[in-house]
Amino acid sequence: MKLKSLLNENVLGDLPSSKLKKMKWNPVTDKEPVNEGLKSNIMQKWDTTQVIEKDLVEFINSAQDASGSELTSKVYIALKNATEHARRVMRKG
Repeated sequence: MKLKSLLNENVLGDLPSSKLKKMKWNPVTDKEPVNEGLKSNIMQKWDTTQVIEKDLVEFINSAQDASGSELTSKVYIALKNATEHARRVMRKG
């Protein structure tokens, strides 16, 4: 399977990004991004769940290519922890 096909495939299943709320920062209407204490500028780049997913898949593949399974395992653990945090946040409502 080609990389482009993999990136276009939703690993997490259907993510109807057109129905999801956009991030707080809109590059068209807002001059400065809302980073709210983030160490990076992901709010500028990640405007839909599809973009997030594609970036994460690409990052994981790059980590594996660059450093092998050890780094990929650490990325997996970090994403698992972030997923658990997201579940707790969603349960709080």
